[in-house]
Amino acid sequence: MMNKLLIVLGLSLLGQVLLAQNYDITIEITGFKSHSGNCIVTLFDNSHCFSANDKGISQVKKAITKAKTCTVTFKNIPKGNYAIIAFHDENTDGALNRNLLGMPKEGVGNSNNHKGKPSFEKSRFILLANRSVKIEIKYQ
Repeated sequence: MMNKLLIVLGLSLLGQVLLAQNYDITIEITGFKSHSGNCIVTLFDNSHCFSANDKGISQVKKAITKAKTCTVTFKNIPKGNYAIIAFHDENTDGALNRNLLGMPKEGVGNSNNHKGKPSFEKSRFILLANRSVKIEIKYQ
């Protein structure tokens, strides 16, 4: 009786560990017009935050662009739906600078590399295992 209880408890704990497994997302960003400044990469976990850029952001990373490329890794991310925006912070002010019409003055890219205004749905991917994402920075 005790052995059966220990086996059931062990299987239950194993199931919880497997369900709670987290993964890494490695992002390779290319297409920088120069190697000056920083690359700011934001990982979003829902559509509201993607457009509002205020709450629910999973993680933000800043890296120095070298040789016109940048690689960052988000570690220990739970499975789910995510989208990524990266931009070339050329003047290192920590913000995506825009012109009078609201268009980015600095280079921008997103997961899935779609053209046009970024959206969570167009940039979304499902994380079910360790994943590599390639983003190409585009300039207006």
